[in-house]
Amino acid sequence: MNETAIKRVVVKLGTRVLTLDDGRLAQERLDALIEDVADLMRLGKEVLLVSSGSVGLGRDAIGLPPGPSDLATRQACAAIGQGRLMGIYEQKFATHNLCCAQVLLTQSDFDDRQRYENLSRTLKTLLRHRVIPIINENDVVATDELAYVNPRLAGASSRNTAKPPRVSFGDNDQLAAILAANLDADLLVLLTDVDAVYDKNPVKNADAQRIQTWTVSTEVNADQDPGAGRGGMRSKIRSASHAARAGCTAVIASGREEHTLQRVFSDDKPGTWFPPMGRLSPEHQWMVHTAKLSGIMYVKPGRADMLSRPQTSLLAGDVERVEGAFIAGQVVEIRTEGD
Repeated sequence: MNETAIKRVVVKLGTRVLTLDDGRLAQERLDALIEDVADLMRLGKEVLLVSSGSVGLGRDAIGLPPGPSDLATRQACAAIGQGRLMGIYEQKFATHNLCCAQVLLTQSDFDDRQRYENLSRTLKTLLRHRVIPIINENDVVATDELAYVNPRLAGASSRNTAKPPRVSFGDNDQLAAILAANLDADLLVLLTDVDAVYDKNPVKNADAQRIQTWTVSTEVNADQDPGAGRGGMRSKIRSASHAARAGCTAVIASGREEHTLQRVFSDDKPGTWFPPMGRLSPEHQWMVHTAKLSGIMYVKPGRADMLSRPQTSLLAGDVERVEGAFIAGQVVEIRTEGD
């Protein structure tokens, strides 16, 4: 990786990076991370932060212990903690003469193509003015937890007209990957509480081996404890792979070690690296990785394969049945019976 060619960086800070084991904010760790971001800005980089932490800060403010809770309590804690989180970021970045901006997102911001493009323009304008976007899921209203659509996993098998189910997005790892792809970022850094991806859980297996470079043939036992966050290693691997398929280099590394962001741009590179594997157009990125699946069309055998060819149309007579309700401009999946 040519460090001088890296212009735009998306950094995801997980709950376990931002908090101590007792749930309190890790002040010194956050100070060091913000110092690293400020150094990148001085080098001319554009940095976006995808930050967890609002729910944890809300819990701490009203005396609730860390751990699972019902949805309403989580949303209430997010409402309390989000302002506190932004206040902390504003104060700490101000010491480096930097400005930051709050951006709260829900699934609906990605489902509609126009809103998706508006979001992209807003974020790029902030970066052009040297402002650091602080991005998070809007937990106060987002009960779907940013449902992430994977068409191959989200299909309905029953013959009914209900909308097909969706796979839950569930954490900020996928949000960071989607933004990195959408904004043509050069680098995605997923900071967590482990120093890399291992072939098996390093907490449970003393002989676990660190994977330095991820390839399409890499296989791991990703049975990791997600702990205070909603992600876990499976989510981070999926997210890093998503970014790599969009042409963005990705790395999974420890945010609990000192100055990890500095080391990313040094010869002593931390973590596990995911090299880029091609680049999708913005329209295809939205369709494949972001937009909500609105329905499924089952076509006659052979027609699905033909649609992969250039300038090929689907005729009404090719469709055997439809699941879901959709209109022009919405995303549907094409299947044959038995898929």
